[in-house]
Amino acid sequence: MEPDKREGRGSSTDRHVGAQLRLVRKLRGYGLDRLSTETGVACRLLEEYEAGTVGIPACNLHRIGQVLGVGPEAFFAGLDGGVACEPPMYTLEEALLLHRFRLADEAAKKSALRFLLLNAQDAEAA
Repeated sequence: MEPDKREGRGSSTDRHVGAQLRLVRKLRGYGLDRLSTETGVACRLLEEYEAGTVGIPACNLHRIGQVLGVGPEAFFAGLDGGVACEPPMYTLEEALLLHRFRLADEAAKKSALRFLLLNAQDAEAA
């Protein structure tokens, strides 16, 4: 494994993890202030994490993932080489879809499943 090339203060891995953090945060509808309040991590530090200028300590990455409803591996999804971790079981989008599905009431779940099944049948027929 090649050493991480540094540009400025953060490594390419830090920038990737930070970009994933920003993506997950926005997909979950969290602002920086809310995430800061719920994790106890200072807003300015979250900004630095997202910019990739500083690495995220494991304890903070874990806490942020818990609040956002994803495992720490979601922040490494799509990283090219260099990180020794198992690929995520689901893509980030699949994990968020599953999370929202689990939160839905039974009527909404049935409606969503009907929609998916009908569209799958239409796609197979085409």
